[in-house]
Amino acid sequence: IVRDLLDFARPAAKNLAAASEPANVDAAVHDTVALVTPQKSFREVNLEVDVNPSLPAVRLAREHLVQVLLNLLLNAADACGPGGHVKVHAGPAPDGVCVIVEDDGPGVSAQMRNRLFEPFATTKDVGKGTGLGLAVCRGLVEAAGGTIDLDATHTAGARFVVLLRAAPV
Repeated sequence: IVRDLLDFARPAAKNLAAASEPANVDAAVHDTVALVTPQKSFREVNLEVDVNPSLPAVRLAREHLVQVLLNLLLNAADACGPGGHVKVHAGPAPDGVCVIVEDDGPGVSAQMRNRLFEPFATTKDVGKGTGLGLAVCRGLVEAAGGTIDLDATHTAGARFVVLLRAAPV
């Protein structure tokens, strides 16, 4: 919680994401999967990973990409619960890489969609989340020239789309 608050409150720290070493998306996804699979929330969740291994490196630093993916995956597992299905897909995009994290949970309510990336906006019970995760994710992704959004057209759960710019060669 404290780290999330500091990341959110110090925009200068987020600008380090753009200046750090470019990230290998395939490696970052697999690092994140290795972190989440032992977690209690993933013990009864089916996790599917589909990553093109020949994607270009992206401008977002590897540790920040792992942080973004970790947040999205843990949120997805919490949303769909035991017996649920979470999928991570990464493929080429016009200016870089598109990473999609989706789940088959209840989705995001219409009233929450407009506030989803605001600090302290949460649908979790008291003590289960701070509402800072997605706000921090957006700050990290945007500092590296990318975007993160909820796909409002996806109705079978929630789908988050992260577009990351390719790092200069």
